[in-house]
Amino acid sequence: MLLSRLARRLRRERLSRPVRRRTTGSVRTESRLESLESRVLLAAQIQGTVYHDVNADGVRQQTEDGLPNWTVFLDQNQNGSLDVGEASTQSDADGQYRFTGLPDGNYRVAEIIKPDWTATNPASGFTDVTITAGQDEQVNFLNEGTAGTSTITGNVWRDVNNDTVKDPEDTPLANWTIFLDLNKDGTLDPDEPYVLTDGNGDYTFTGVLGGAPGNAIGYEVTEIVPTGWEPRDINISAEVVDGETVVMPDFSNWPDPEQLTSVSGRVFNDVNGNGIQDAGESGLSGWRVFADLNLNNTFDTGEPFGTTSVTGNYSVVGVEAGTVRIAEVQHVDFRPTSLPRAFETSTLVGATSTANFGNQLRTDAAIGGVIYVDRDKNGVRDPGEEGLSGIVVYLDLNNDGVRGAGEPSVRAESDLFYAGRRRSRALPF
Repeated sequence: MLLSRLARRLRRERLSRPVRRRTTGSVRTESRLESLESRVLLAAQIQGTVYHDVNADGVRQQTEDGLPNWTVFLDQNQNGSLDVGEASTQSDADGQYRFTGLPDGNYRVAEIIKPDWTATNPASGFTDVTITAGQDEQVNFLNEGTAGTSTITGNVWRDVNNDTVKDPEDTPLANWTIFLDLNKDGTLDPDEPYVLTDGNGDYTFTGVLGGAPGNAIGYEVTEIVPTGWEPRDINISAEVVDGETVVMPDFSNWPDPEQLTSVSGRVFNDVNGNGIQDAGESGLSGWRVFADLNLNNTFDTGEPFGTTSVTGNYSVVGVEAGTVRIAEVQHVDFRPTSLPRAFETSTLVGATSTANFGNQLRTDAAIGGVIYVDRDKNGVRDPGEEGLSGIVVYLDLNNDGVRGAGEPSVRAESDLFYAGRRRSRALPF
């Protein structure tokens, strides 16, 4: 092959030399030049794209994008490593790469697979090709993984007066769905990542794949807007650089007053604790049921609520459409039965929903402790500090500091422990 290349080179040089022609009385020099196309050897090239194989099937779908900043190299010694002197390049923002000006020959085209990624096609991470002059060889790589190091974060809030300005009366929107619309079709697809906003309206995507500085990867951060709401923006573009955190502009949303709904139900004394209101089980009056807008399991100022009547019935009106947590303010003497966590998540869209709460009177509460000699007076029982038996502990039901008739009491036993119920005081010998 080397001899053939030298022969072609000599031929080019010979053809491009000037031709001398002798005439009477003078010498005339005449140049004969070939066109560029006939003089230059046609070089070959290898090009292709590194793709993100989202579903790991080894086949590139139209919605699967290229991976930027992946290293592709020509593995001359076929040892699987990029060595000094071996040609290499980085894929661009679209995942494309190219080697040009290659002479005829055999080449192993390989990629450097990033940590937490897996090559799916070719599974070996390399392809062997043979190219000839003028040939354009296509070699693609597909890889599966989600191991990015970037973060996308933002906030979703209720724009009460619809002025697009976050005022003090504007509150967070919890339980809203935010997703990365990878194929930009405005719909949350099964393979697209999503999160729910927390009680502060915050959301965060971690492990997002980013690009290099100047070649950021673009994402469409999109919110799912429930019926009855008017958004300022449904989707916002994020330009992500690997290793960096992108703080997004807020999603603000205005609740349509015409779409407000209500929730009603009953809070009842579940005597047998089966979670169902049976015959003879009465309602519990004076209990508060509320829309827990920030998901903190606590009734906060501004959250819609209702109070149960003598029959245990309640109604919470003015609840915004969407997915809402309806909760009861728990009483220490009762444990929830029909809804063990004392709340229910309902999707409300312009209609009245129902949520019932069963509660059983507690009979399993107890108070216990140990009485001991605190010799170093540090308030902590240290090794060597002995217990004291025979001391009376009682429940001060009227909080007068005096043991009265009818107030339950126990005496610390030889095991040095006492047991009882409710508030207790210890009496000296």
